[in-house]
Amino acid sequence: MHDNGARRKEHLMTNSKASQPKAKPAAAAKDQGKHDNVSHNLRKVYQATVAEDIPKEMLDLLKKLG
Repeated sequence: MHDNGARRKEHLMTNSKASQPKAKPAAAAKDQGKHDNVSHNLRKVYQATVAEDIPKEMLDLLKKLG
């Protein structure tokens, strides 16, 4: 027996993708530039966090646990 609900859902998904306007090359490049900028800034913050020293209080607590 066929699942009409699944077939209807697939049909709707296929049609909604086809009806969406395609991104213009300039808009796509602008979006990619924003993505690259966000990625760069996230990496920069992550690297700065990794490079931070562990606070003395935290090291003291770790010694007490060990």
